[in-house]
Amino acid sequence: MTPRLFVVSAFLFGTIFIAIVPPFQVADEFNHFYRAWQVSDGIFVGVRTADNRLGGDLPTSVVKIAEPFRSLPFQPNNRIKSSTIFDNLLTPLEAEKSQFADFTNTAVYAPTAYLPQSLAILVGKFLKIGPLSIFYFARFFTLIFWLSMIYAALKIIPIKNNLFTALALLPSSLFINASASGDVVTNASSFLLIALFLKLILEKKSDNSRQTLTFFSLVSVLSIVISLNKPAYFPLIFLIFLIKKEHVNGLKNKLMVAATLIAANAVAVVLWAKKIQPLYIKYEDYHPVFRIGQQLNEQVDPAAQIAFSLNNPLIFGKIAIFSLLKTFPSTLVHYVGKFGWEKNYLPLPIIAILVLLILIQACFEEKSPISAANFPVPNPQKGPLSIKAKFGFLGVACLMTFSFAAAMYAIWCPVGSPFIENLGGKYFIPIYPLFFLALPRFDGSKSRVLGYLAQPKVLYGALYLSLLWSIVQVILRYYTW
Repeated sequence: MTPRLFVVSAFLFGTIFIAIVPPFQVADEFNHFYRAWQVSDGIFVGVRTADNRLGGDLPTSVVKIAEPFRSLPFQPNNRIKSSTIFDNLLTPLEAEKSQFADFTNTAVYAPTAYLPQSLAILVGKFLKIGPLSIFYFARFFTLIFWLSMIYAALKIIPIKNNLFTALALLPSSLFINASASGDVVTNASSFLLIALFLKLILEKKSDNSRQTLTFFSLVSVLSIVISLNKPAYFPLIFLIFLIKKEHVNGLKNKLMVAATLIAANAVAVVLWAKKIQPLYIKYEDYHPVFRIGQQLNEQVDPAAQIAFSLNNPLIFGKIAIFSLLKTFPSTLVHYVGKFGWEKNYLPLPIIAILVLLILIQACFEEKSPISAANFPVPNPQKGPLSIKAKFGFLGVACLMTFSFAAAMYAIWCPVGSPFIENLGGKYFIPIYPLFFLALPRFDGSKSRVLGYLAQPKVLYGALYLSLLWSIVQVILRYYTW
């Protein structure tokens, strides 16, 4: 699939998802939209009140238009009428009337996670349209941002173009990335950063020094944005050690560039962490009237949990491995075919087919059609990626996975808990591509069946059918007449 065809496909299905998925039905979309609105007001750090609440001041109408849709999450039997949406589209903004809103889990997000959403909200304010119209505007702007970033990644990536296109078009991926979620910027930036690294890993040094400088500037910006948005994805920058030394004129310069980028990411994360550290409020200390329904769990203390993990590294390692292995099946299902807050899944046979076809594509796909002069393949039998590169991708993927598990353990689980909760598949969108890159290559010509299944038309046919099924399932899940 060419990048242009991807844009057409993703735009078509993405706009359908924007239209048919009721407001705020992507996980945490209430609080992501609230935080994006706060950022659009120029308030880049969440507000902690004297009576222990965390969030910010928003127009009362913004809070009001969310209320009719709060009965849907985690209530699989609840439905709404389409007229509920149309009625709320008529709600005026009335920006002069405001109230404090609680959004505990997103108030600590860096403003970089909300660049397209906040821009859309600014435009909506300028046009003086209603808050629900602005919400849909934010969804649309975010989809266009994501499409642009993935398109750029597919234009750059030198191998496995079909694999990365398929991963971007998975129903769960499109469901999230056609929303106002703060994860969209991170997902898009991660895809583009991986594409840039693959180009620097596989291609010879470019004769165009300006192009090389542009590439490294993009790597710097994208990696810092990702680290700020999701510190658990910080290890992604370690892929810098896999690039060809010719791009930076020698091994010494390569190590200097790597050290500089890692230090820049670390400084950005530490500075933001210090900025938001005073905002954290434990469940027991949060205002009792307003903590209901917030993303807060009892007996959670991140500082104490981190101390427990550091003092008991073997115990934490065992807990992390056990939790990741036990939740792997559900995580994979979430990654491929889940939508909404609760357990809304595509039928398991469809998910199984998509997983199988993606694995086959990852192992059998040839390189993308780029110049052979810029893309030498040292061992055609093993494919363009060296064993060293594959182990590098595997190592970084494992580091990101354990970093994510440690983050969930600290912010979500009671101190010393024997199991890590909330290891959702949506958090693996930037991680699974690295695991797929680490898979060994097989010769599809030796098996007629596998050779047929490895054809892109089979993969894309399954993807289109799964997306059409998703549309039907969303309508059946959320609407009544």
